[in-house]
Amino acid sequence: MKKGRKTAQPLTRRQLVAAAGAAASLPIAASPVLATQPSGAAERSLRVEEMSLTSMRVSERTAWMFVHLRTNRGHVAR
Repeated sequence: MKKGRKTAQPLTRRQLVAAAGAAASLPIAASPVLATQPSGAAERSLRVEEMSLTSMRVSERTAWMFVHLRTNRGHVAR
């Protein structure tokens, strides 16, 4: 029997939302621009306008997921 490549399993909606939600909060929380503003002011005016998710198979059992965000202020997080 020939060994073949296994195909990547599709993500469920729940997995996609969980991964994107966790990744989406990291660049915004670590932004030095937001640290200089009063608490809560930046969060009300900064919005994510575009989000894309890229999945890359790196081994038979591992897939990396990359989240790309663009805000209404032009910030891009990759």
